Amino acid sequence: MNYDLVIIGGGPAGVTAGIYAVRKDIKTLIITKDFLGQTGNAATVENWPGTQKITGLELMQSFRDHVKSYSVDILEGESVMVLDKRDNLFILKTSKAKEIESKSVIISSGKNPRLLKIPGENEFLGKGVVYCAICDAPLFAGKNVAIIGGGNAGFETALEMKRRNCPEVYILEACPKLLADEILQKEAKKAGIRVLLRARIREICGNNFVESIKYTDMNTKENKILNIEGVFVEIGSIPVIDFVGDLTDCNEKKEIVIDHAKCTTKTPGLFAAGDVTDTPYKQIVIAAGEGAKAALSAYEYLNEQNKVN
Repeated sequence: MNYDLVIIGGGPAGVTAGIYAVRKDIKTLIITKDFLGQTGNAATVENWPGTQKITGLELMQSFRDHVKSYSVDILEGESVMVLDKRDNLFILKTSKAKEIESKSVIISSGKNPRLLKIPGENEFLGKGVVYCAICDAPLFAGKNVAIIGGGNAGFETALEMKRRNCPEVYILEACPKLLADEILQKEAKKAGIRVLLRARIREICGNNFVESIKYTDMNTKENKILNIEGVFVEIGSIPVIDFVGDLTDCNEKKEIVIDHAKCTTKTPGLFAAGDVTDTPYKQIVIAAGEGAKAALSAYEYLNEQNKVN
């Protein structure tokens, strides 16, 4: 299969790039595991212009429907395993053994949840340990739960669980200071959510399902136990760049370094957009804007290549 542009990822950046590319009459393929991204896991989105309140899932469904209304090729349910460049062509190999050639590529593969890497995490995955509140919150309605991570995602998950009538909702944060927005902290306090700072989780325990977590109170060095039935892990995420090789430079967070004016990387014809890049503010509207910039930059690059050839 041969294309002018391949877009890797179906989140806000990738979908927006696809829309802009097709409108520029670029022969485009989108390769994506799904059309969710991290946005699809958000309980509510209240900062997308023109929409006062919408679930992340509903927003991404509208993104997906929009891009599918155009004549763009899509490989859904697949991931890119290898990305290479030979001469002036990019070679991509997918998880289903497809090989694709393209004149240009936009990486908008987003991020995956960061793991705790503690005893019990793998054993109780799907048995009380979850990484997607929007997917699994209904399963824990009315139960005592713990949220690991004191950022915005952790507080949003905690508030969602309170709305689902969970008697005890705990937020455990290893640092001495919370990173969540002040407005979320105020809502959590009002809702009766218990926040434990300098709480270092050590183990997730149970028999067939999660029954408790062990943690150390770093203020007193005392080991403690919380009896809960669900653990929501919200400690950040890691860029999905395993397939990139040495085609890009990355920062200490493993984010792709780009020229923010045009979303270019160090490799001509290779662009990146969204949360996978070193853009400091990870917001839906910014990711979408970067997707548009990357597509327009790819269009400019392809026109220049056509002039040369």
